[in-house]
Amino acid sequence: MNRKCVILTILITLSAVGGYTFYKIAKRHNERIVTVTEKRILEQAEECVWEDNCKENRITLKELMEKGYLGKEVNPITKMYYDENSYIEKTENTYTFHEKK
Repeated sequence: MNRKCVILTILITLSAVGGYTFYKIAKRHNERIVTVTEKRILEQAEECVWEDNCKENRITLKELMEKGYLGKEVNPITKMYYDENSYIEKTENTYTFHEKK
């Protein structure tokens, strides 16, 4: 009986630690792939501004697609296309991506 309790306690502990570790790894992975996708979008917006094709402080994905800087971009987590009305906001030398849902 005592041996069964010890084994059961060890299994529960290992499952809890393993589950938590897996959750943290999966969450970090998802954050990173979203960051990579958003960086690609921001780089294309920055290139559009450098080439004087985008002059406003708010650049939509639709505008970037029409000018040939981007194709249809997919959110890597939801596997759905980003809304064309999502935009990149330029303030001084900082670009920020705002996703419309």
